[in-house]
Amino acid sequence: MYPIPANTREEIALGWIMRLQDPAFDRWPELSEWLAEDEENSILFDRLCIADRAVADELRGTPAPRRRVWPERDDTPAARAHRSSERAWIAAAALVLIATLLFVLVVLPSLRPGQPDSVAAPRH
Repeated sequence: MYPIPANTREEIALGWIMRLQDPAFDRWPELSEWLAEDEENSILFDRLCIADRAVADELRGTPAPRRRVWPERDDTPAARAHRSSERAWIAAAALVLIATLLFVLVVLPSLRPGQPDSVAAPRH
């Protein structure tokens, strides 16, 4: 999440600070020109750089929070009832799928009109 800049000058300074994080940063002449353009630019840039460094140092000293792979399970009666109704729908869908497959593979072929088992070769 990016901070909400209070004005355009602050937005530009934050943009420069973010670009400086790139190891391939090569726009030093442009940055120097912007800083020399107005004393307020350099004061704001310095202040934001100091704040950025302080936050980075604070985050570096703090271990990352442990992320859970699965969310906490809601074990309220309403949640349990919802899970059991989901399971019932899944079981019903599986039964419909099995019945459809059996119909298509077993019953439907037996409903075809009779075909001879073997075709006799014409005699000459």
